[in-house]
Amino acid sequence: MRFAVLLKETDPSAWDTASQAQRDAVFEGHAAFDAALRERDALVLGEALDPASTARGVVGGVPVEGPYAETAEHLVGLYVVDLACMQEALDLVGLLSTEYHAEIRPVTVIEGYAG
Repeated sequence: MRFAVLLKETDPSAWDTASQAQRDAVFEGHAAFDAALRERDALVLGEALDPASTARGVVGGVPVEGPYAETAEHLVGLYVVDLACMQEALDLVGLLSTEYHAEIRPVTVIEGYAG
């Protein structure tokens, strides 16, 4: 079963103001998560995202400047993983840094769509 793991933070300047020890902890968490996924051959995709200030949007088919949605949390990265169940996803996401808020969502399979 595929899951999207959405990594969010509430402070867009958190990385810039983090100590080296805090940054090392984040990298160690990603390395542990990555290793656990690779052991299970479960990593489909993993990407970090540029800051929300670099985002552009399309509303009603028309390009707009800047991020469109006002949110308290900023999406900073995502993984797509293929695991047996939600509990396994929850357990593995616990390896990531506590600096993030992680949201785990099952990926919907749309019958007849091969995209």
